[in-house]
Amino acid sequence: MLTPHDMSPMAAADFESVHQYATRRGLRPETLEYLLDPLVSGLCLGEPEAVSAAMPFVFIDVILCGGGFFTSKEGVGFLPKGLARQLTVEYHAQATSVEDRGEEVAVTWHRPGEAEHLETAAACVLAVPPPQIPPLYGQLTPEQREFLDDAPYARSIHVAFGLDRPTAERAMLVQASRVEHPDLCAFVLEHNLSPRRVPEGAGLVMTHLRGAWSDRNWDLGDDKVVDHVLAGVRRMGILPELERHTVMTHIWRVAPCLIGRRPGDYRAIARFAAGFDPRGRVQPAGGDILGHSTTNSSVASGERAARNLVARLRTEGALTQGRH
Repeated sequence: MLTPHDMSPMAAADFESVHQYATRRGLRPETLEYLLDPLVSGLCLGEPEAVSAAMPFVFIDVILCGGGFFTSKEGVGFLPKGLARQLTVEYHAQATSVEDRGEEVAVTWHRPGEAEHLETAAACVLAVPPPQIPPLYGQLTPEQREFLDDAPYARSIHVAFGLDRPTAERAMLVQASRVEHPDLCAFVLEHNLSPRRVPEGAGLVMTHLRGAWSDRNWDLGDDKVVDHVLAGVRRMGILPELERHTVMTHIWRVAPCLIGRRPGDYRAIARFAAGFDPRGRVQPAGGDILGHSTTNSSVASGERAARNLVARLRTEGALTQGRH
């Protein structure tokens, strides 16, 4: 049932939270706290009481059954950079509307100090977060608009620690149970993913905090965020290099960040997917629409949108030399 680009098939199994699932199955409390909870918090920064029981299995499918992490030696930025090389990119510009006019799609956009621009094309892909689609594309049904507006995002405060040496820990990912710490959920050891991500002999650790903590502490000063993380590292007795060998820190505040799926959300995904025309000239793309906030889901979603549009435009003879 688990497909990166469209989680509609999970609707049949989407009727309870992770906590309710563990209770119904009679799982030991340790199984919930040390296995299922880290899988949930690592994928969406959420809590097992609020997230659909399907979500831990998404993580298991991607990491344990899917061959592990796929990444570039240069970092995940290889993907947007590679895409941008194939496209004309307009900077400091904002799209304001997308309209399917039957024979073509019209896109309006503006940039400060310039008159409004109007572009027409045979088709359009809306590769933006779900809540940004309704203000752009006015031809949605009320049900589609409600689904996109209701995307359950977590905000994230996360911290990068630059080290003057790699960590003794060799793992790529260290996850924390809320029993061990109520706020910290994961540490990604970037130098173990690929040594080319950092200067030779250096280390880089990305520290992720739970969404609820980020909400409560969104305006907390950077120094206090770092102090809170370091206090948590001491409490758990892990990654001592963060205290002793940090040479730089950088704090990100990302909103929206990761999408979570509540009980019933996969059924809503199925309804939305069934109501969206795969042959339409306007196609949505992005893991957050029918899947999850992962690179795999996003790439698979973009490929599906491309297949849908290529199939339509080929039948119309629109894919001629020089026209894209």
